[in-house]
Amino acid sequence: MIGTRRDKTRLSGRRLLDALAAERRQMVGLMDGLSGADWAATSGCRGWTMLHLTAHMYLWDRLPWGLLWKVLTQQPAYNWMERHITLASLKGPEHLVEALKGREAPVLARLSETGRMMMYAEAVLHHEDLRRPLGVPRSSPPDPEALWGLVRTLGLRQLQALHSTGTVSLLDGHGKRLVFQLRPRERPDVLRNDGSGPGASVEGDPLEVALFLTGRSSCGVVVSGETPVAYELRTRTLPM
Repeated sequence: MIGTRRDKTRLSGRRLLDALAAERRQMVGLMDGLSGADWAATSGCRGWTMLHLTAHMYLWDRLPWGLLWKVLTQQPAYNWMERHITLASLKGPEHLVEALKGREAPVLARLSETGRMMMYAEAVLHHEDLRRPLGVPRSSPPDPEALWGLVRTLGLRQLQALHSTGTVSLLDGHGKRLVFQLRPRERPDVLRNDGSGPGASVEGDPLEVALFLTGRSSCGVVVSGETPVAYELRTRTLPM
């Protein structure tokens, strides 16, 4: 029988804050070196230029934006949010980058564990959205423990979008595994073992898995399995 007790392991708050600060330093350092043409280039976040993405991060750092952002992803509020990104962009890249330099731990990250992980996700994913289209290498990889915690959080959140039932295993290629039991319209369970029922696996570097779980197309993962959930993972783009 498949165990369904939830995994209680949690990343320490200090470790996650340190990982967030390191990720933001790299991301803001990349922004600080962009040229005029770079700011108009298309980012890895669908529909946004590099300047739009920077304005998004600038708004994320401020309350009540950080608290309201998820609420504002629905129409017509989404259109209102997009207008504020456009308005923030008018401040210019220098203003936005200088403001971001002063906040290694944004307000939302100081309020709760959920806020810390949310801001870490924003930093890691949008760092990739900035650097990959421009071909800029990382100066250092993400903190491995924080990144695996992010994969777990994204699995719980993003796999809810699937319509199939079964198990989904997320594998890092070096022995780490997270297994989720999917049920329609419910939050998945994290299983204690590797599951015994039909399912699918997604294998790759944890950073690539995180990008895959958030609908980024240019990520190096392998989806295995011959089940409805595996087919859905291969053919459906998960939401960003």
